[in-house]
Amino acid sequence: QTLLFSATMPAAVAKLAQGLLKDPVRVEVAVQSTTADRIDQRVLFVEDLTTDGGSKLSFVDAIRETGASCSHTAVIFNYGIFPETKKVLGDHGVTLHALCTWWDVLAEAKAQQAFDTNTLNEVEQFLQAPRDWQDAHK
Repeated sequence: QTLLFSATMPAAVAKLAQGLLKDPVRVEVAVQSTTADRIDQRVLFVEDLTTDGGSKLSFVDAIRETGASCSHTAVIFNYGIFPETKKVLGDHGVTLHALCTWWDVLAEAKAQQAFDTNTLNEVEQFLQAPRDWQDAHK
């Protein structure tokens, strides 16, 4: 389930919702109005995870089209294995914040001895070079 909340619903946000959400439902509690000019709208874009960061850019652009600023995105999980992620977002003026990465999961799996050594080593090899690992295991 995906939810999109907006205190105001400018046309750009409504268009984004229509294009990305399946069977969106609009719930309004007041007459549609515009935001006062003196209010600085800043958005923290929050999602569950990110891989290379590319999909975040379309959302950030749509947010910015409404007149709001968006310079941070927060995720619960960042894969942390694609070095270009922070650069892609940074070049777009967005800082990524994440609660954990695959490296954190691997460290905890090692600490808990959750898997055998061979499995943990294989996971670490993947994390160090995911595309090379994938090519080698086709």
